[in-house]
Amino acid sequence: MGDPRIRAVANLDGTLYGRAATDPMPVPFLLLESDHRETRHSQNYLQGNLALAQHLRADGYRYQIAKANHYSFTDVPLYLSAPARFALAAWIGGSRGPARSQAASNDVLAAFLGGPLLGAPGDVAAAAARHAGLSGGARQD
Repeated sequence: MGDPRIRAVANLDGTLYGRAATDPMPVPFLLLESDHRETRHSQNYLQGNLALAQHLRADGYRYQIAKANHYSFTDVPLYLSAPARFALAAWIGGSRGPARSQAASNDVLAAFLGGPLLGAPGDVAAAAARHAGLSGGARQD
């Protein structure tokens, strides 16, 4: 990753492939992930994110959102009518529901990206603490 335009990286429950997990990560990194009990992440997902954490060269954060599933990170529910949103809430967003998952994701992302992109560091831990069910935190060396 030698592109100076990239000042931070956020992964929203994504599986890493190729060199993304093993090349040194010189910029701040955030992983927001769904509840492992709801999504049942693949071994590729688990091993890739573990490898990436070992190659961080800057600040890193990892938060798991309880009762969220892989589809919690999509804006699809915003395009559905209220009855459809209610009917699909358990599938799109897990048992937590998409609105609560997206609110937590937005707050943590804004706090995380504030420093690298705006020069005004946010308090990522405080943003996560405002939402019940987020576990994790800053990378521990």
